[in-house]
Amino acid sequence: MQRRNEPELILWLTEEGEEEFILEEEVHAMVYDAIKDLSERSRRVVILTMEGLSNPEIAKELGVSVNTVKTIKLRAYRVLRERLKGIQWLLLLLLGV
Repeated sequence: MQRRNEPELILWLTEEGEEEFILEEEVHAMVYDAIKDLSERSRRVVILTMEGLSNPEIAKELGVSVNTVKTIKLRAYRVLRERLKGIQWLLLLLLGV
């Protein structure tokens, strides 16, 4: 048995999903633009981290020490936090925190 409001609910959920998808895509674009503006080395470390590589794996890939990777990552994250300051609430919303 279908309720009268069910089609409206389905339409609303579909619209909500589309809006969330669009918002998520915009936030991803902002994050990747910020990453793109990092130095080549910092960008590479952040991308490898996002791909799931550990600090020792990144160090081996780049031919540097683990401490160098940690330093590069720390500096890159500081820059990204500053550049993405205005959208932190969106990131939290999308992560469901």
